[in-house]
Amino acid sequence: MRKFLLCFLFLLIVTACSNGTSIWNQKQQKTASWAYQFIKWNGVTYVVTGEKIKTVGKEIGSVSSYSDKEDTIQSGVFSNKYPVGTKFFEIVGTDIKKAIAVEEKGRIYIKAINENEAK
Repeated sequence: MRKFLLCFLFLLIVTACSNGTSIWNQKQQKTASWAYQFIKWNGVTYVVTGEKIKTVGKEIGSVSSYSDKEDTIQSGVFSNKYPVGTKFFEIVGTDIKKAIAVEEKGRIYIKAINENEAK
């Protein structure tokens, strides 16, 4: 009984002295992802909507850096969804400050809206 009590006290002290950050929690923190998928271009964040666009205008840019990790330092035309080289276009009849179209799977275009318009 005495050995059991000593083991119990030892385990209690060890767990009480823990800072609460397990290896599992550290991994989760490092691989946390953003709340939504986006492209950042010309200082504007465009949130990917999933809405298909049929008619696009001229090509206005392409993704130059990608990461799905929040702690990534963003530079250039950045996306947390689309790989480097993904092209995006103006939407006919829509101001590019409000929305753009992102090319997916060749000739399928998905609308991405200025995050300030999404709120």
